[in-house]
Formats: sequence, structure tokens, C-alpha cells
Amino acid sequence: MSKDIENKDDQKELVLQHINNVLQELHRHNVELTKLKSELESILKLKNHILNKIIKDDKNKKINKQLEIRKERKKRKSYYNCNKTVLICLGFLIAIIGIIIFSP
Repeated sequence: MSKDIENKDDQKELVLQHINNVLQELHRHNVELTKLKSELESILKLKNHILNKIIKDDKNKKINKQLEIRKERKKRKSYYNCNKTVLICLGFLIAIIGIIIFSP
């Protein structure tokens, strides 16, 4: 009977030791997972920062392109107005020359 008690005590000890080992292993995995989580969060922050920068750069490019288009339109309108003025002045000059030439 004492052997049975010793056997049971040994089994209890083995079970407790096994439980302890499993707990230590779980703790080790928990620490590793916490480190991985932290690294993943920093990678995610970096990814978001890069995406925000890309979006901001795209917006700036669009704004710059719109400004450039506006400048071109202004320039074309300015040339058009200048050409129109030159044609009007030329017309008046031709009319004045015509009046001078054909007046008796």
C-alpha cells in the first residue's frame, strides 16, 4: 500500500512538474508574441506614415498641375487679348492710312 501512495505522490509530482513546464513554455511564447505584436505595430505605423506621405504628395502634384493649367490659360488669354489689341490697332492704322491716301 505504501508503494501505491508513493506512486500516486510521484505521479502528482510529475503532473505538477509538467504543468509547471507548460506554464513556463506559455509564458515564453507570450513574451515572444508580445515582442512580435510590438514590431508589427511599429511596421503598421511606418506603413501608415508612408501611405499618408504618398497621398499628400499626390494631392500636391494635383494642386501643382491645376496651378500650372491655370497659368497656361491665363497666358493664352493674355496672348489672345494682346493679339486682339494689335489687330484693332492695325485696323485703325490701315483705316487712317486709307483716309490719308484716298482723301482729296
